Order: sequence, then C-alpha cells, then structure tokens
Amino acid sequence: MKLYFKFSVFIAIQPFLYVATLKINDLTTFEFCLSRLFITLFVAVFQEYKFINMSNINLQCLLGIQCNDFVMIAADQTNSHSIMVMKDDEEKIYKISDKLVMGVVGDSGDTTQFAEYIAKNIQLYKMRNGYELGPTAAANFTRRNLAEYLRSSSPYFVNILMGGYDKENGPELYFMDYLASSIKVPFAAHGFGGYLSLSVMDRYYKKDLTEKEAYEILQKCVQEVHKRLFVSLPNFQVTVVKREGIEVLPVINSSSLK
Repeated sequence: MKLYFKFSVFIAIQPFLYVATLKINDLTTFEFCLSRLFITLFVAVFQEYKFINMSNINLQCLLGIQCNDFVMIAADQTNSHSIMVMKDDEEKIYKISDKLVMGVVGDSGDTTQFAEYIAKNIQLYKMRNGYELGPTAAANFTRRNLAEYLRSSSPYFVNILMGGYDKENGPELYFMDYLASSIKVPFAAHGFGGYLSLSVMDRYYKKDLTEKEAYEILQKCVQEVHKRLFVSLPNFQVTVVKREGIEVLPVINSSSLK
C-alpha cells in the first residue's frame, strides 16, 4: 500500500513540475519527469525491502550485561519466516574463541554466514600469529567488516552483541548494529524486546553483580518481554564468559520463570 501511495503522489505532482520547469541541466521537461519517476520508484522499492528486513530483525531479541568478573548474553531462540515460526531452539550465540562469544540477530542466512566468517577469520589470525584477538580488537574487526559490506551491493542486516574476557581489561561488552556503529557498554539490548528490557536493566544493574543476580535480571527482562511484546519469544538461551572460559546457563522460558 505504501508503494502504491508513493507512486500515485508522484504521478499527481508531475503536471506541476511540468508547468514550473522548462529545462533543468539541459534535460527537457519530459526527460526530467521520467528520471524523477524512476528515482522515486527505486527509493520506494528499497524502503519497502528495508522495512521488511528490519522488521524481521526487530522481532528478535538480544540482551547483554557486563559486570566486574563476567559478561552474560541472552538471545531468543525463535526462527521465523514470514508469519510462521519455523523452530524455537535456534542457536543465536556463537562461540568465536575460547573467551569470546557473539550474539547475532537478523536474517537467517546473514546471521549464520557473517558469524562463521568472523569466527573463522579470528581463528586464522590466531594460527598465523600465535595468539587470539581480545574483545576490543575483535569488535573493531567485526565493525570494519560490517562497514565495508554496508557500502557494497550485499550488506549484512545483522545486529550484534559481542562479549568476551581480556586478561588485562577484564570482561567487555560491545554493541553493534547493521549500520556498523560500535560502542562499549555496561548493558545493552537489540530488538523490540530491548525497548522493554533497557529500563529493567537500568533499574537493577550494578557493576559488582554476581552471576546469579545478573541471571535474575535477565529473567526479569524476559518476563517483561513475555508479558508485553505482541510476538511470542518463548525461549532465551544464556551464555556467560568469564576468566575460566565460556559457560552455557539454563534456558530462560515460561516454566523457569514460575
């Protein structure tokens, strides 16, 4: 409907353009109107495509908390296509290295391909140099790749939370989106569920939280998502990264919240 509306509006204003314009940059009025028609149609189609893709990203949810001794990331496990739920046990948190994980939401193909591309390149760096990239270097590498693909003909529509543990700097959490912005944060969220969760994190977050307390905060966030979001996201996988390595925590769902 939006596409047809834009097209009809464009057609309606053409007579006014014809009357108001004789020549623009050596183009006849007819050529000018014709070029405007193709440009408007292209922009309208692109916006429709972008709306469809971004609505799919926003229907998914990522949550992350960084404290003194660990980083904890939670991701919904729903995989949907169009109006159908395909599965509810999708793995959206990827192990990048021994002390680095990346939560990715977006189109199914983009998330898997981009996460594997980043993971394999970081492992290749370790093989060549004898040591792994820390969270900061890995985040900068990921952000650079997002920016390069954004300016290509095949951008990745993915939102990312990257968390890891560094020997010198301790735990770190990075927020990245499909526009290749990147920032280090104490807590963050992606998607419509994030709109409902950020206020909960802001209310209960403390730097010296224990793992149990951080897990309980994520449970509160998931509870709000279940209560207020119009989309069903029943299961949330949880992963924590600390000095000892990566640990998978129990899934947060409606039964565990009782």
